Amino acid sequence: KTDSVVWIPVTEDNMFRVLMRLNGIRRVPELPEGFSQILDAKDSKDEYLIKITNGKSDRDLLRTQYKKTFQAMAEAVTYFSFADHNLDEAAIEKLCEVLPKCVNMKELFLAGNKISVESAKKINEALLPLLKNKI
Repeated sequence: KTDSVVWIPVTEDNMFRVLMRLNGIRRVPELPEGFSQILDAKDSKDEYLIKITNGKSDRDLLRTQYKKTFQAMAEAVTYFSFADHNLDEAAIEKLCEVLPKCVNMKELFLAGNKISVESAKKINEALLPLLKNKI
């Protein structure tokens, strides 16, 4: 992680990339609520970490567009690959929040991560509603 300011030019065309990457790190997608928290994060000087040209109006527009994009992505995605991403417990928790939204999920690749038995159980619980819809 870095404390430097991140400038992200966001358009409808690149929203999915913003969804998956912040600070150059491929991440588990943020739920819209989590994305809002990232937008609102401030440093010790009470300045936003993510600078946006027109302040509040653009932040609100970005929140709305992110929510639409997230919903479209969640409905469209059929697989996620987080193989060899060194997912930690926080990333697994986030993944477990996102998975139930991915109604057409067919494949999830997690090879190469050190996933605890407890985390594996949480992933299983997150996937169960998707499996029930397909039976």
